[in-house]
Amino acid sequence: MISKKILLLIALSLSSISAYSATSQAYNMKHQQALTADSQMKGTARDVEITRQLREAIMADNQLSTDAHNIKIITLQKAITLKGHVASKEEKVKIENLARARAGDKRVYNRLTY
Repeated sequence: MISKKILLLIALSLSSISAYSATSQAYNMKHQQALTADSQMKGTARDVEITRQLREAIMADNQLSTDAHNIKIITLQKAITLKGHVASKEEKVKIENLARARAGDKRVYNRLTY
């Protein structure tokens, strides 16, 4: 009898953890999609510096398209979000790698399209 109760408690615990995780992921996705360039004003000096360094690296790469040079970079709290249109999958990956090289402990959300 006790083992059935323990199994039931474990099952309930796992289902509540799964529900929490799904809710947390949904919140993060909604939060990241709601970010705009104006959100950057809420960032720290480090956030601004990371964005500046990443923009500088992107602009210095003459092999990237004009679209790639004009993407939105939003560095805020624990994330760097990349938004906009680029010419190819290769550009998307290249820009993400540039962001990851500067991200430190921040996550990189690549919302670039091609």
